[in-house]
Amino acid sequence: MQSGFQPPLIVWGLSLKTMKLPLTIEPNPVLRAHNRLIKKNELSALQKMLDDMTDSMYAYRGIGIAATQVGLNIMVAIIHKDALDFKNKALREKWNGTDFPIINPKIVSHSWGMANDEEGCLSVPGYYGTVKRYKKIIVECWDREGNALKFIAGGYFARVLQHEIDHLNKTLYIDKATDIQKTDERAKK
Repeated sequence: MQSGFQPPLIVWGLSLKTMKLPLTIEPNPVLRAHNRLIKKNELSALQKMLDDMTDSMYAYRGIGIAATQVGLNIMVAIIHKDALDFKNKALREKWNGTDFPIINPKIVSHSWGMANDEEGCLSVPGYYGTVKRYKKIIVECWDREGNALKFIAGGYFARVLQHEIDHLNKTLYIDKATDIQKTDERAKK
């Protein structure tokens, strides 16, 4: 999900050291393919990839990034530290000021209430649309060390989580969006 719905950063001058992984753009079939769960014995090998995904999220100016967006069909995403809003004190203290990798995430419950808001996506550059999402969700996942987490997310944090988990479930925001427009049309308003 893009932060501030700005077009992706032009990367002409970035070195491969900064931009670790190339972005997967719709209609690339990787975005619609099945994503496999990570096994506990794969976590140590996953650490560099989590760092590379985080670097890519920053290089492309995203508020989150899913593994499918960098060509990997595994159940992993990174949530930008600016989107985090943990209600649980222990989680808030642990993840304060750091980006949040989620491994094998799933939404196990959600509120009845929903809200519409604008979204964009790094994998669908140049467009944005209005998406209806749950106001609150309960998520289960692992952190990068394999610790099982279960937490409540609301507001913007819930929206970003739903967007990234949708990617891992073969769904793009454009599948749910109404009023899809080009970003240059938005600038004219």
